[in-house]
Amino acid sequence: IEEYFTFKKEGYQYSPLFRQGLWNGNVKFYFKKDTGWVTIPTGLYFRLCQVIPSLEVNSHAFGSKADSFYNILPPIPQKVRFDCKLNLRDYQVEAVESMFKHRRGIIKLPTGSGKTIVALEFLRRTNLPTIYLVNRKDLFYQTVKKIIDFGFSKVGLVGMGYFEPTYDIDVAMFQTVSKIDFNDEFWNHYSIVIVDECHHINFDAKIFKETVKALKKAPYRFGFSATPFRYNCKYADDITLIALIGEVIYEKKEIENFTSPVIIYPIRINYLGKHFLSFQNYRDTLNFIISLEPRHEIIRSLVSKHPKDKVLIIAPSLNHAVKLADKLGLPVVHGELSNQERRLLYERFKASEIKHLVSTTVYDEGVDFPDLN
Repeated sequence: IEEYFTFKKEGYQYSPLFRQGLWNGNVKFYFKKDTGWVTIPTGLYFRLCQVIPSLEVNSHAFGSKADSFYNILPPIPQKVRFDCKLNLRDYQVEAVESMFKHRRGIIKLPTGSGKTIVALEFLRRTNLPTIYLVNRKDLFYQTVKKIIDFGFSKVGLVGMGYFEPTYDIDVAMFQTVSKIDFNDEFWNHYSIVIVDECHHINFDAKIFKETVKALKKAPYRFGFSATPFRYNCKYADDITLIALIGEVIYEKKEIENFTSPVIIYPIRINYLGKHFLSFQNYRDTLNFIISLEPRHEIIRSLVSKHPKDKVLIIAPSLNHAVKLADKLGLPVVHGELSNQERRLLYERFKASEIKHLVSTTVYDEGVDFPDLN
């Protein structure tokens, strides 16, 4: 068990602790207790069954089926809240069924496949208290609207200045709930955790991991992402996500007839010159590149060819986005706008009142613009 549940941290060899001989780069996913017991995170139960196959045979305390990844958990009680207004796609129905079957885990679906619809159809068919975790402001508003449009009568808000949980279905910002004392009774109300864009648990800040850990009273956990893993589960970074949420229980790589094909046109620009080569660091080089007028002209020319199309221009930094928007004479969305300004631009772009918009990476995932050209 010790060998099977020990993984290297990606990039461990560059760590000062490793270089000083104070850490071997290992992250352990088992915990020895003074009583002699060894515990592992519940999300790794299926992998434990691979090491000790007899566990799967003997884990029928709840009368569950052996083909469930997490048959140590009681079946999720089903209760239909209201009639569904939508005709779900075949793969969406399959994904919902997999959630009831396995009781926790990751739903891996490509961009534009309707991951939120899958989550809401699942919640329509059970009435357990649920917290729906998101990591961005625009995603927060979008999720609340989708839940109401789907047919739910009331949604709790925990984020964006609101603390109005219903302990039925509550949409919460990671950044907000992470500030709540982990001993607070708030954490004990939920039975289901839904994590949108769940790859942030293993890609990004510590608050994502600690928030999901704090919801230890919630046995049923589900994560949604098109790209849940970065390192093909070879490193501890990816195993952290599985430990907290569970294995991939449903995956669809390609969805024909529902999502648009993506065509990428790289545009090469030659910046070589004495002035360019004089820069010694990445930041100075980048600032020089994004200040070049020929670059702005290329982007302006591309946008001008699509006057009636809805065009989103994403820049990787605030400085880059603001400079580009100024050169093109376009509105810009970024994290330093007020909530009201940001929400207004989102609504206007969604309604096609604004055809061309510049954004930082706040719009590079999760935000839904179905008619984006």
